[in-house]
Amino acid sequence: MTSESAATQVTASASRRIPRSLVVTGVVTLLVVAIALGAHLTYDPFAKLPDDESVRVNLAGVLPAEGEEPLEKPLGIAMDGNRVFVADSGAGAIRIFNRYGRDRGAIVLADPSGAGSAPAALALTGDGRLAVVDGALGTVVVVKARADEKAEALFELGAAGDEDTAVRAISVAYDDGEFYVVGASGMRVMVYDDSGAFVREFGAEADDAQAHPGGLVVADGIVHVSDTKSGRVVMFDADSGEVVGEWPDAYSVPRGMVEVARGFALVDVLGQAAYVCDAEGARTHIVNAQTVPGAPLILPEQVAWDSLTSRLYITDSAGGSVVVLNVREP
Repeated sequence: MTSESAATQVTASASRRIPRSLVVTGVVTLLVVAIALGAHLTYDPFAKLPDDESVRVNLAGVLPAEGEEPLEKPLGIAMDGNRVFVADSGAGAIRIFNRYGRDRGAIVLADPSGAGSAPAALALTGDGRLAVVDGALGTVVVVKARADEKAEALFELGAAGDEDTAVRAISVAYDDGEFYVVGASGMRVMVYDDSGAFVREFGAEADDAQAHPGGLVVADGIVHVSDTKSGRVVMFDADSGEVVGEWPDAYSVPRGMVEVARGFALVDVLGQAAYVCDAEGARTHIVNAQTVPGAPLILPEQVAWDSLTSRLYITDSAGGSVVVLNVREP
């Protein structure tokens, strides 16, 4: 064999070995990530559901974690993986925690007017943005979903200067590339595209003008709006805007809603309770001081769902905390 042929074989052999080493490196990296993730999931300071299957809901814990700065008036809440965003209206900021209540920073909306902000309802887009209802101004601003002491708005939904699309916002939701906003009176639902441009509206003619929306969730092409005055949840077709039904059960003052594994969860402010419902809105779980001792809900406002742990996160504005509940799924 010539020296040139030998050199060629060595080069070819080395070329075959390089991909193998890359594979080994990749496998090692995956193992490290898996171990880290497993360790994270194993660490869970909250209480668990007991083995007794008759216990369908119990108290897991509260946010913020012990030793962290307390909340003043928590209203809106949203979850993205291990991050929990809580609109602390009293403090004028959106606090960020991990799912166990450890502080991960805050979002403070830029306020060039000096009027101050009062963040309320929240909605995550799934691509790193957060829609925030500012209760002080009744507007919805969209910002980056990351800690920022002066978060600039990417855009605003329904600017006050545009009478055709402006609405004094109460709640916001995001689904399939569109933002949905309901205002303080009447069942008027405004829809905006992914960049914040107005698309359509519906609901005003189909419902009582004296209605007062409290919560909003969009699931499977249906817009669900809770009416705090009539104690009901009304459903609209997301495309046509036509009313397609109501939930079967009545409430005192229904407010925040969220989609859960097989249905929905809703909080009732005056009823001092939370309810888990099936896909048609029929109650499957009742959460109050009687069913879950030690977890009083004084003024429950909004609710989020952690699908990884099957837990509800409920803001209590009067209690100044987020109550976390284990839910045994049907």
